Amino acid sequence: MSGQPAKETEWPETADGYQQGAVIGHGAFAPVYKARVLVGPHKGEEVAIKVIDLEAFADSSMEEIRRELVTMRNCDHPNVIRYFVAIIVKHQLWLVMPLLAGGSCLSLLRATAPTGFKSVGALAYILLATARAMAYFHANKLLHRDLKAGNILLGADAAVQIADFGVSASLKEEKTRTTFVGTPCWMAPEVLEQSGGYNEKADVWSFGITAIELAQGEAPFQRFPPLKVMMMILQRDPPQLTGPDWDPDFADLVNSCLQKDPQRRPSMEQILQVHQKFFRKADPSQLVELLRRVPPLEQRGPTGLPEEVVMRPTVDKRPVGVSWDFGETTTAAPAGPGGYQTTGPDGRKVWSASPPDAAQAGARRQDSREGTGGINAGGTGPRKQQEGPPRHKGEDPLEDLSETEEIDDDGDVE
Repeated sequence: MSGQPAKETEWPETADGYQQGAVIGHGAFAPVYKARVLVGPHKGEEVAIKVIDLEAFADSSMEEIRRELVTMRNCDHPNVIRYFVAIIVKHQLWLVMPLLAGGSCLSLLRATAPTGFKSVGALAYILLATARAMAYFHANKLLHRDLKAGNILLGADAAVQIADFGVSASLKEEKTRTTFVGTPCWMAPEVLEQSGGYNEKADVWSFGITAIELAQGEAPFQRFPPLKVMMMILQRDPPQLTGPDWDPDFADLVNSCLQKDPQRRPSMEQILQVHQKFFRKADPSQLVELLRRVPPLEQRGPTGLPEEVVMRPTVDKRPVGVSWDFGETTTAAPAGPGGYQTTGPDGRKVWSASPPDAAQAGARRQDSREGTGGINAGGTGPRKQQEGPPRHKGEDPLEDLSETEEIDDDGDVE
């Protein structure tokens, strides 16, 4: 890990240093804009600006923002996204980042290949870059915990970078974690079981599910409601590629990752070593060809795929990760394998251990099936009690962010 961020003096630190353009991604409280730098050594360059509304969620969500900022800043790997500068503009936090004009892999799937990428060269190239990023994460005792196509970003030149570290966690001291977080279709069985904890092998499972998602256009069980998905992952055999015509080396990679027993799964380093035959088929030109077929991000629209409900260790509203996908909305998530959602008299979502009435349950199932894009929503689960005075809305979350600040062993900023 690198403790040295990009020199902030190289980038404008006020809003008037940027010409804000069209929205290229939109999520609850955190749209992502294309922008042009107006002053300084990078004048004329295009960037992406993630605009986080600091007044749109409760104080305790600040730690999640800080965790994501620290992780992005400290990582130094060509396949992990970083930010150039973070600035406060009134009640907003602007996160200035490289513009990855290809959008996310999910966006590219929806625009060009709704049934999945059939190019082995493109699949191998994306998965090789992703495996390298995850191996770097794990070597630094970090878990991503929300790996999926929507969090893999693409440059127009076929650069591949992993994003969205809002639920990442550290394994520097503890060998396992227990927090119930992630997106159901991509969550490993041991994360759902909530019994003996989990480690970096949970990311390996998510990597295997992401491989299927890229190849088939959606993750296994994605068209089912979240609670149903979780039960299917726990009770059924591991998902497999459907159809007989898959590259055998690719099928071997997927099957090795999707072992229900985490001890039988390879590490990310082992994946890079054992599956070299598949990764040697990586061909960036095939990905570039796919990217040439799609319109600019600001011209892409939503599809009718179900919403992705993201479980997070807090029920507070929070900004979405940098998935840069259209149609993102805030959607409710189950409070855990036994939790239920209802709507209160003020329209806010309420969590309980008891099921709602039949009409509400039917509406929830319908909402889950008719969503239009990737989302981030609060879920409940074990979470560390925050210590010290609460941070007030609008207070600068970066004021104590020194170069020596790191993620502690519980995944929090210290």
